[in-house]
Amino acid sequence: MAFTQLPSYPPFDTRSDRIAVRWTKWVSRLKNNLFEAYDITNEAWKKALLLTYAGPNLNDIVEAIPDSELQARRDESPFDKLVSALNQHFNPKVNKEIQRYQFRRMSQTTELIDDFYTALQHLAPSCEFTNPEEEIKSQIIAGCRSSKVREKGLNNPNITLTNLLQFARTCELTQKHAQQVEKEFTTVNKPDLAKQRPKHHQNNKKPLIHKNCRNCGRKWPHEGGQKNCPAYNKTCNSCGKANHFASVCKSKTTQPRQVKTKPKQKLNFRKHVHTIQDESASEDDYVFIGLGKLQDHKVKLHIDKTIQPEAQKYRRIPFHIRKQLDKHLDKEEEIGVIEKSTGPIPWVSPLVIVPKPKNPDEIRVCVDMRAPNTAIRRERHSTPTLNELSTTLADAKYFSKFDLNQGYHQLELNEESRYITTFATHRGLYRYKRLNFGVNSAAEIFQEVIRQTLSGLPGVINVSDDILVYGKSKEVHNQNL
Repeated sequence: MAFTQLPSYPPFDTRSDRIAVRWTKWVSRLKNNLFEAYDITNEAWKKALLLTYAGPNLNDIVEAIPDSELQARRDESPFDKLVSALNQHFNPKVNKEIQRYQFRRMSQTTELIDDFYTALQHLAPSCEFTNPEEEIKSQIIAGCRSSKVREKGLNNPNITLTNLLQFARTCELTQKHAQQVEKEFTTVNKPDLAKQRPKHHQNNKKPLIHKNCRNCGRKWPHEGGQKNCPAYNKTCNSCGKANHFASVCKSKTTQPRQVKTKPKQKLNFRKHVHTIQDESASEDDYVFIGLGKLQDHKVKLHIDKTIQPEAQKYRRIPFHIRKQLDKHLDKEEEIGVIEKSTGPIPWVSPLVIVPKPKNPDEIRVCVDMRAPNTAIRRERHSTPTLNELSTTLADAKYFSKFDLNQGYHQLELNEESRYITTFATHRGLYRYKRLNFGVNSAAEIFQEVIRQTLSGLPGVINVSDDILVYGKSKEVHNQNL
C-alpha cells in the first residue's frame, strides 16, 4: 500500500539506560501496532520504515555494522536480518550466571505486584531458565512485600503463576478498599471536641470573693474602698514594704528548724603514705641511641588471597610540606624502616600527613591502611588487664620503666608481607621493611612478640611498648634489671 502521509511513531532513544530491553519493546510495538494496523507485509517496506522511524542515531549505528552482517540469505528477509543484527548490537552475549544472580536478588520495590512481575519478565530471557514461569513464580514468593501472598505460595507449592498473581492483585485491591473504609470511618466517627466542651455562660460565673483582706487580714471588702483599709499607707514590720501588716506578710522568712546533734566523736586514723623516689636518668644519660631491631624474628602478616587487591589513587601532597616529607622519607630509608618498591604492585595506599600539634614545623606521616586491612587477617592475643597488673605488682616497691622507641618499627617484616604496605609519594612508591602503624593486627602482634621475648625473666612485664622491671626490694629489683 502507498502512504500519502506517514503515520506518527516515536523514534528510538539510543542514549538512555536499559537499551536492550527498550529496543526489544520498540521493535515489537512497531510490528504489532504499525505494521499490523496498516497491513504492511512487504519486507523492503518494513526495513525502510524501521530506518525512517528509528531516527538518525540508530541509522549511524546501522551504517557502522559490517555489510556481511546485514546481507540476508535467500530464506531470510532483509527486515529480519536488520533486526537480528541490531539485536546482537544492543544485546551482546551476557554472562548467564550473573543474570541469574541479579534475578535472585530482585524484590518488590513498588506497591503493585504487576510492576515486580514485569521487571522479572524483562530479566528472565537473559537467564536462559528451563522453565521461566516457575522461576518467576518462585522469585515473586521470595521477594514480594505481602506476607499473605508469600504464605499462599508456600502453602500451595502447585499453584500456578497466573493464580498467584490473581491472588496478589486481589490482596492489593482488598487492602486499598479497607484503608479507604477505615479512613472514612475514622472521619465520620471522630468526636467533636468543640461540641463536648461545656458552655460557660456569664450568668453561671460566680464572683471571686475573699473572706478576709489580704493586706490587713480583716473582713473584706471594706466600706469606702481600699483607702479605708487599716493597712493603707502603713509599713510592714517584717519586710519594710508599705500597705500591709506583718501578720499577712508574704515575704516573711521562716526560721530555720533547730536540730539537736550529738557532739562529734574523735576518730583515730593511721596514716599510710607510700613514697616513690624518682631516680630516672637525665636527658643526657642515654643508654640506647637510635632505632633497635629484635634479632632472629620476622613478622608474617596473614593475607587473604581471595580479597581483590586495590591500587588506590595517589593523593596529591601540598608543596609547602614536601620538604618536610622528603626529610622524613630520607631518615626512614636510612635507618631501614622503608625501602623503594619495584615491580608489579597489587596493593598501593595513600599517605595521610598532618602537622604535629605541639610543633607545627614537624609532620606526622601515616599510611591509610583501611583497604589493605580488609585482606589482613588479625591475630587474636590477649592484653593484660588492670586487675592482672595490680595483682602482679601488689608487693613491688621498686620499679624501672623502659619505653621502646618507635615500638612497632623494632619488628622486621618478612619479605612476603612487605608488598601490602606499599604507599605512594611524590617521589614514587615505597614499602615498609618494619611493622608499621595502621596495620589492624599490629597491636596484638607487637604485644605477643614482646611478651614471648620477655617470658622467663623474673620481675619483668610489658604493656605494648612499655617494659616494667619491678622488685620487692632494691636488691631484687637490681637483680631483675
